Amino acid sequence: MARVSRRKESITAQASITAEKIYDTAIYARLSSEDNGVDGNSLDNQIYMLERYIEEKPDLKLRDVFSDNGATGTNFDRPDFIRLMEDVRKGKINCIIVKDLSRFGRNYIEAGNYLEKIFPYLGVRFISINDSYDSIKPCTGNEGLMISLKNLIYDIYAKDVSKKISDAYEVKQKNGQFIGDFAPYGYLKDQNDKHKLVINDETAPVVREIYHMRLACTGVSSIARQLNDMGIIPPHRYLFEKGLVKSKHYAKSKFWNEETILMMLQSPTYIGHLAQRKNTSAYYKGIKRQRNAPKDWIVIENTHEPVIDCDTFYTVQKLIEQSKQQYNDKMRIAREKYGDNTENVLKGIIICGDCGAKMVRRTGTRDKNGKIYAYRFACPDHYRKKGFCSTTSIKEDFILNGIYQVIKAQIKVAADIQKIIGEIVKSANYRSKQFEIDNETEIIRRMLKKLSGAKCSLYEDYIGKLMTENDYIYIKKKYEQDVVQLQERLNALLAEKTAFSETLAPNNKWITAFKGFENEKEVTRKMLSELIVCIKVFGSQSIDITYRHQDEYDKLIDFIETQNKMEAQFI
Repeated sequence: MARVSRRKESITAQASITAEKIYDTAIYARLSSEDNGVDGNSLDNQIYMLERYIEEKPDLKLRDVFSDNGATGTNFDRPDFIRLMEDVRKGKINCIIVKDLSRFGRNYIEAGNYLEKIFPYLGVRFISINDSYDSIKPCTGNEGLMISLKNLIYDIYAKDVSKKISDAYEVKQKNGQFIGDFAPYGYLKDQNDKHKLVINDETAPVVREIYHMRLACTGVSSIARQLNDMGIIPPHRYLFEKGLVKSKHYAKSKFWNEETILMMLQSPTYIGHLAQRKNTSAYYKGIKRQRNAPKDWIVIENTHEPVIDCDTFYTVQKLIEQSKQQYNDKMRIAREKYGDNTENVLKGIIICGDCGAKMVRRTGTRDKNGKIYAYRFACPDHYRKKGFCSTTSIKEDFILNGIYQVIKAQIKVAADIQKIIGEIVKSANYRSKQFEIDNETEIIRRMLKKLSGAKCSLYEDYIGKLMTENDYIYIKKKYEQDVVQLQERLNALLAEKTAFSETLAPNNKWITAFKGFENEKEVTRKMLSELIVCIKVFGSQSIDITYRHQDEYDKLIDFIETQNKMEAQFI
């Protein structure tokens, strides 16, 4: 037993870890709407099965569970899958495990792209249990072919189902049956026949009021504002509060807007004609979602009780057409006389700092020379409900001038930091730190290799009855406890080395991004897209800019400050 005692004594002096990599693992489960409730296919069953699998694999450490319920497998536009990929890109996850490939996705091209290109590029291990697939295990040509074949089969199956569903829907539409998930505002689904619409006595009066206001020549913006001021709940929010939809996305709808009002004013549904196929989504045709022109709608007349009489409806259509024509004529004359509007370089980037709404560019204002240009950006929610937020509008020139000055200053900072980096990488402290990292990394790797052999010897001693079962379990458990500490230290060293090489590289992302625009004379769309995430506006004179590659800048500043402190210690 002397040999056993010596091993016990050396346990605390040695790191006890196998050389196997520990993977930060995420479970991904998916359930399509047509599978919902099918025994054996529930999300809970999928997750339970995957959790049991992970428990039996010491190299897998469960970090999080992601699941999409009622989500199609024909594309990857799913909330939790998007959240999963965000964690992958942040480095939180480097292994994904699924029940089978069909749960991952049924689109042959997109699924193959993830398995063969995206995941290998990001260093992500992918495991599909039922398919016996593990991306880190070498596979024969036949196994690789089987995975591709399964993906193709799932894709063909999804397209076949898509065609059958599309054909069935079209038949129902042509028979005058309503097939929407929920009834249009002003109606309910008949309790005795879900394909038939009946008037909703609670919301139909609102629809009538909207038509009457437009009949009185009230503009759609004014109609929306009046409804909001009266505290009437907008359609999507109404559906959520009544429990007709579960998605919290509908609960975020705060106000009536111009688009909703205009869509309701042009819908023949309100005179008793069922208008469907306004949008097309057909996976078997390769169409994700597209809006159809009115001539392509399927309209079946007199299928349900009208909310609005025909005279009112068609009079409103004439008013809408007249307004549209007047606006087009006005803008045509303005373009001919004063020239086209300038490019909206801030589109989608500028948002209200109070409510988070994307600000809208107000066009048609003339300067002192009579030129038509975009003068201000306005918060739409402020105008939909007066006083909702403090941000009313802000001058475009003020924003562009401010952004240009800030970016030019950042470009100068980038050039200065680049010079500082050049001096740092030549310093003795930098070389010494690099040597320390490389030296400690090598020591840990040698220890790992040695301890891997010690672990094998431990088992041989147990089999050879040179130690008791209790001794074997004790030592093995100690090995497994220490493994995490050593591996974490190794990972930290490797991360630090990577940070050194990437942060202090000549092509640092932050420096490269800003210096690429040092010769620009004004703000351009390309400049904003590559340098800025968003611009928040507060009031009419204050903006807050969120930059891209901000984390790279923070790392640079932290590193430089650390180096300065180290230098100061030697002075």
